[in-house]
Amino acid sequence: MQQTDPLPSSGFFAVECTGRKIIVGGTVLKKGQHAMLSDGITVQIASHCFYFLLPKNVDAANSQKSIKVTLTKTVVKVLDGGSSSAAATTQSSKKQRDNENNNSDDDATSDDSSILIKSPRPTKKSKSSSSTTDNNDLPFASTLESKTDTELLQMLSEATESNGWDKHSQNIGTTLATRACRAAANSSKLQKMNRDFTGVTQRDVMNWINKDSDTFGEYEKMMLRKIEPKSFGIAMGKAIIRAGYIKSDVKSGRANRWTLPGDIIVPAVATVAPPTMKKSPSTTQMKLLPTGGGGNKSPQKPMALPNASKVVE
Repeated sequence: MQQTDPLPSSGFFAVECTGRKIIVGGTVLKKGQHAMLSDGITVQIASHCFYFLLPKNVDAANSQKSIKVTLTKTVVKVLDGGSSSAAATTQSSKKQRDNENNNSDDDATSDDSSILIKSPRPTKKSKSSSSTTDNNDLPFASTLESKTDTELLQMLSEATESNGWDKHSQNIGTTLATRACRAAANSSKLQKMNRDFTGVTQRDVMNWINKDSDTFGEYEKMMLRKIEPKSFGIAMGKAIIRAGYIKSDVKSGRANRWTLPGDIIVPAVATVAPPTMKKSPSTTQMKLLPTGGGGNKSPQKPMALPNASKVVE
C-alpha cells in the first residue's frame, strides 16, 4: 500500500507516525505518514520493538465485544492528614479499577472516569526548624568554651580517629583554630613581625602553630585526617577573622597581611638613646706648664756652644 492510496473504509488496522519516525515492517515512516498493520508485523518506536498480533479462532458471535477503558488522571494535592490518607485513597482507587475490569462486558461509556489521588507534597525545611537545630548546638558550643586547650585537643584526637565526622567534631576543630590563632598573636615572635612588617600573613600564623607552639603543634595533622588541605586553609582564614585579626592594606606578594587583634596587649619597646661621649681637649688647647720650682722666674737663656777653633787648640 502506497502513502497516496486511500485507507479502506472498515476492517483494517493502521498506524500513523506522529513523532520523528517509526519503523513498521522494515519501512521507515516519517511524521504524518501511515501504514497498514497485518498480523505478525514488527513495529519499532525509538528503542522499543514489538509485534502486532491479531486474535485467532474467534467465533463470529463473539467477534463484537466491547470493553470499558478507564482513563486515569492524577491530581496531586497537599493534605494535612499526611501520607496515610493518600495511601487509603490509592487503595480505594485500585479496588475501583478492579471492579471495573470485572464488569468489562458492559457497554462502553463515552464519559472518562477520573481517579483523584491525593498525596502530600514534600515540605521544605523551614527557617524555624533550622533555627531550632542551631539552638540545639548552642549548649554544646558553650560546653566547648569551658574546656581547656588540652581537653579540646583530646576530644579532637578521639574524633579524628573515629569513623565519623559530625557537626560536633567540626565545632571542636573550629574552637581550637580560633584559640590557636589567639595564642599565636600573644607570642613575642609574631608581635615583632607585626611591628617590623606591618602585620603577619596566614602562613606566619600557621608556622608558629606548627613549629613554635607546644600546645597546638599537632593540630593541623589531626585536622588533615578528616578534611582536605584546601578546606583546612579556608577554615584557618575564617579562624583568623574570628580571633580578631584586622586585614591590613599592606600585602606580602599575593598574600594578605593581618594586624594583631586590638585587645591583645603588645609590650612597648623602650627606645634608649645612645650614651653621649664627652670630647677630650685637643693638644692645641692644652697649656704648657713651666718645669722646676714654683714662683716667677725669668726664662733661662739657652747655653752657648764653644767655638770650634778653641776646641781644636
